[in-house]
Amino acid sequence: MQNSENTQNKILEAAKNEFFEKGFKGARMQAIADRASINKGLLHYYFKSKEKLFSKVFEESILIMWKELSLEFKEEQTFTDMLEQVIDKYLDTMKQNALLPKFIISEINEDPEIFIKRKELIVSTNMMQKLIKKHQESIEKGIIKPIPFLHIGMSIISLVSFPFLIKPLYKETIDKDEAEFAKFIEQRRTIIKSMIRNLIAI
Repeated sequence: MQNSENTQNKILEAAKNEFFEKGFKGARMQAIADRASINKGLLHYYFKSKEKLFSKVFEESILIMWKELSLEFKEEQTFTDMLEQVIDKYLDTMKQNALLPKFIISEINEDPEIFIKRKELIVSTNMMQKLIKKHQESIEKGIIKPIPFLHIGMSIISLVSFPFLIKPLYKETIDKDEAEFAKFIEQRRTIIKSMIRNLIAI
């Protein structure tokens, strides 16, 4: 049982790396088997098709991302404080999973249904519900501008994700040094928080 679980985990890790780098269309089952150091027959024993393996990797990627982003908020926190906490956590998660935004965005563009079927994994989270509630309360109290929550969320996602999406271009045209990119991301952290504060401030 343990060996079976270990083999499946090896396959999923290998598949994640293959799909993250090449996407669904570019990934090959033989390449995944090679990465996992198993034969192709054993790979098909665990996952009958590339589609089923991809579906598992995609779903786990969303779950991992939202588990990493799962936050506990205090009742006395302002909406702005909560957003800054989200920005910190999101940036830290992206630093650990730099290929994740590219993978999810490219695959959603290829097949929107793959994400739509799993949207409840995100919308139903306790963290998201608390943010939406605090957002509405803050508007009603006149604390923030009545900007729709979706626009605020999209602004944070795009501001945080974009540097990771263009990381290869950044390193090719601006600075190849990984330490400099990390420093750039930390500068972004402060700038993004300032931009979001200014976006919603009365």
